[in-house]
Amino acid sequence: MSLTSPPAIKAELLKIAESAPASDYVVPGVFAPQRRAELVRDIQTFLHGTVLLHLSTLGPTGWPVTHCMHFASMVGADQSLVIYMFTQDNTRKLVNIQANPRVSLALFRPAAGSPPEKTPYLRMNALATVITDEDERTMVFDTMRAKPGFDFAKKLRLEDQPLLRADVLLAIWEDPANDVPAGTLDVSAGLRPRA
Repeated sequence: MSLTSPPAIKAELLKIAESAPASDYVVPGVFAPQRRAELVRDIQTFLHGTVLLHLSTLGPTGWPVTHCMHFASMVGADQSLVIYMFTQDNTRKLVNIQANPRVSLALFRPAAGSPPEKTPYLRMNALATVITDEDERTMVFDTMRAKPGFDFAKKLRLEDQPLLRADVLLAIWEDPANDVPAGTLDVSAGLRPRA
C-alpha cells in the first residue's frame, strides 16, 4: 500500500506550503535539505521507541485542547512523516479535528539515568483527518501492534475506534544526546513546485 495523503489534506498542505516557507514563521532555523533523509530516519527511530504523544486540537472557543495518545508513525516515499492515532467516537478531539484539521503534536523520551538537558524532543504541526479505508486501518493497526507499550493500548479496543491521520507539515527536532541542536525539518518543502 502506498502511503499518500488524502486529496483534501494534500490540497490544504500545498496551500499552507505555498503561503510561506517554514523559515518565515518558525524558530529555530530550518535544517539543510541535504540532511532530510538522515533526520527523517532519526525521527522515525525516535517515534517508534516512544509510547505516547501529546495531541493539541483547537476547540470551538479557539483554545487548544491537549490529549495524551498512543500512536503509530510512518514515513512516506517522499520522506513525509505521518502520525496515526485511534480515538473513541464523539470525543472532543474528533469534533475539533472535523471543524479545524490543524493540530500540534509533541513528544519527548527521557533516557534512564540521562540528565534532563540531554532529553530529545519533537514538536510537529500537522493536518489531521479521519481515515475510513480498511487497508490503511489494518496497516496502521499492525504497525501499532509492533510498537513497545502496545500491551496497554490493546485493552482500549482500538480496532473498533475511528482512526486519525496527521500529515506533518513541519517538525522541530532536537537531540542533545547526539549533538543535534534544535532545528526545523520543513516537510512542506517537498510539496512546493520546483522553480
